[in-house]
Order: sequence, then C-alpha cells, then structure tokens
Amino acid sequence: MVLIDIDSIIFDPLVYPRQLHEGKDGVLEPYWRTAAKMARAQRAGDELPPITVALIEKQDANTTTPNPLLIDGYNRMLAHKQNKRKQIEAQFIQCKDENEAYVEAVKRNVRHGVSLDDYEIAKAVVKLQDLGYSEIQISSIVAIAPLELKRMLNDRVVKTPTGQLVLKRLLVGQQLPANMTEELQAPYSVKSQVNLLRQLNALIEDDLLDLVSNEVRFEVQKLYEHLRAMMKQRQ
Repeated sequence: MVLIDIDSIIFDPLVYPRQLHEGKDGVLEPYWRTAAKMARAQRAGDELPPITVALIEKQDANTTTPNPLLIDGYNRMLAHKQNKRKQIEAQFIQCKDENEAYVEAVKRNVRHGVSLDDYEIAKAVVKLQDLGYSEIQISSIVAIAPLELKRMLNDRVVKTPTGQLVLKRLLVGQQLPANMTEELQAPYSVKSQVNLLRQLNALIEDDLLDLVSNEVRFEVQKLYEHLRAMMKQRQ
C-alpha cells in the first residue's frame, strides 16, 4: 500500500462497472450520500480501506507511461476529497489494457462494499461477452453460479439473431446507442416487428406453414407456448 495524489488518479466511466449519472455538485449518483457518510466516519477517526488502482502501460511515441486507473473505491476517493485530503492509500495491480482493468473492476465491485445491482451485473455480462469471455468465465467474474446467472438474465437481456446480448432496458422506449450496428438495431424497431408479425400472420392465414417439417413444427410449438405465457401475464 502506498499514498498517491488523488489528482493523479484517472476515473473512466467505461471501465467502472456501475450505472452512473451526474448528480449533486457534479458527483456521480448514487454515490454522494454514501461518500458523505464515509467522510463523516473518517472525520471521526475511522480509517477507510485503500482503493484499488490499475496501472496500464500506454505506448507513446518514445516512452511507456503507467496510468493509474481507478477500478475500486470511488466512494472512498470522494470521501477523501470532501475532507480536503490530497492523498489516498492505494493498492496497485498491473493490467495490459482497459479491458483487463474492466474485468478486475467487476470482480471487486460484486464481491464487497456496495455490490452491483442486478441491472449493473446484466450490463457487465453483455460487455464481457462482447470482449470474448465464455459463460463459465463470466460466471466466475461476477461470482454467480451459471444457472442462477441465466435465470437472472432472462428478465433483463435478449439475444439478437447474431448471438449478441442486448439489455432489454435499451429496447423499451429508449433510443438504442449510436454505436450499435444496424444489424443489431433492426430486429427491435417497431416497424421491423410489425412487418415480421404481418408475414407470420400471412403464412398462417394462407396455410403456407410447412407443418410436415419437424423444425417448423418445433418453432410453431415454441411460439404457441410463448404467446400463451405472454397472454396469461397480461390477464
């Protein structure tokens, strides 16, 4: 553990695995209340645990400069700032890039302190899959058994035709992020869904479904079960 200057620490919301938005005095919610309690305890003499900072090697033109990147301890850092402290105790880990730092941040934020909520975990799972991690690896990172994780994700995540995961919260009444590809966005627009349903209805009305095919019958049965469950929920 060493003391480092707080002003030297880099905070990157893309690496920190929490749902953040700006709140009171520019502090990221929902942290200012927790940080205020920590600051009060610190003024009373309590010593806060050290934060965790990742050192990432950045290749410049002629030099290699380690960048201290915060991956755990945002509340503790805020508490120090509120108490006008210039330095904070930190432990260091070495990471090859921001993606590896993100994984380490998820591991630490699900295991202690104010744990990630289910939506934040689902968001982390989506990003980890995009980074190429397997289901078993993701289960280990977020510290949730595979079957339990799957049940939790069923209510929060959908799979696209290409196998990618998308948070349902992004699909209901919100504009999808601009960095999502057209292939990812298209199946979830209202227009696309209406067209798909019209085609399906036309197949049924014109008796064009090939029910001799086992695959077609299987998909029809699945559709029937989904519709029955959906209608039951809305009764």
